[in-house]
Amino acid sequence: MDSLSRNRSSLGPAPSGRSRVAITTFDGEGNLSQIDSVVIGGSLVAEFTHPPASGTYSVNADCTGTFTIEFRDGRQPVTVDFIVVDA
Repeated sequence: MDSLSRNRSSLGPAPSGRSRVAITTFDGEGNLSQIDSVVIGGSLVAEFTHPPASGTYSVNADCTGTFTIEFRDGRQPVTVDFIVVDA
C-alpha cells in the first residue's frame, strides 16, 4: 500500500532554500514514528540521528486520512492529509 500526502502548512511549493527528507513508520494501530533531515538556508537544522518524532494518524473509509507529528526538538507539530492508493 502506498500513500500520497500533502502538508497542510505548505500547500504550494516548498520555500526557497528549504529541503527535507522524512522516513515515517505507521504501526497499523494509529501511531507513527518519524525521523527526518531538514536543511534551511544551507544550515542543517535536524538530521536522522535526532530522537524520532511521534504522532497519531487515522484513515477514513474512503481511504483519506490525517496524521499529526509531534517533534521532540522544539519544532511546531505538523498535520498532514493523505490518500491511501494501490500502486
